[in-house]
Amino acid sequence: MDKRILPITLEDYFKDIPARATEPVLIRSLSQMVSLFKDGEEALKEGDWELYRFWTIEPAMNQPGEMAFGVTDLYPGTIGGEFNMTHGHYHAGPGAELYMGLKGSGLLLLQSREGELKIIEFKEGTATYIPSGWGHRMVNTGEQTMTFLAVWPTGIEHDYEVMYRNDFKVRVLKGDGGVVFEDR
Repeated sequence: MDKRILPITLEDYFKDIPARATEPVLIRSLSQMVSLFKDGEEALKEGDWELYRFWTIEPAMNQPGEMAFGVTDLYPGTIGGEFNMTHGHYHAGPGAELYMGLKGSGLLLLQSREGELKIIEFKEGTATYIPSGWGHRMVNTGEQTMTFLAVWPTGIEHDYEVMYRNDFKVRVLKGDGGVVFEDR
């Protein structure tokens, strides 16, 4: 029997995610995303720190019709008052994605190439379908590490560079009363 289809609990599966990864862990630090934050340059003067980690798991690597998935640990905190976030990306071609919350809480930002914006509250147990053509970014608005699972068809190319030309229309800031949105 194919060991990829044996039943296993999520808790057991994710106990040793680094050992299951099929690519080296992707570590994003402030210096790699500095211009995406409003006050990134000023914050970088205080130090460069890790914002999140991402592990790719591709059980059937590069086989058409198969699926890949990844797990992200997005750390809590703010950069100049702006909540910590993932880099965000669009897919270079067609291809949808599914995000599922495993731990923590925050927001999923979705933006179409035409500029339509959707903001979805995200927490443990939340699952969101991300249609083809929509950019996506997670924002950790909680006090603990936010962990989520992403599932996508193999062969999709992720376009991170577009964020430097066409970033999301809002920033997510920590205000006195909680989350505050600011237009870019």
